[in-house]
Amino acid sequence: MVVADFGSHTIRKSTSNVSNPTHEAPEVRGGESNGPKSDVYSLAITTEEIFSFNVDDLLESSHRNMLNYENPTVRPSCSQCAR
Repeated sequence: MVVADFGSHTIRKSTSNVSNPTHEAPEVRGGESNGPKSDVYSLAITTEEIFSFNVDDLLESSHRNMLNYENPTVRPSCSQCAR
């Protein structure tokens, strides 16, 4: 069963580190190897982000970014607002 594909679907050596640092288990950040426990930790972080998503926070953040843009006469791109 495939839950999601985050773009790291290619087969790699077990020694390579392909991950989002904000989703890494503390022991992995400390240099230990990945395992089932670190996978559960990452899944829990991802699930928490999915279920705590708030559209109002996203809109407020985007609006704030647009208002604080260096040159208000030029509309920023979506990618610039997302930073």
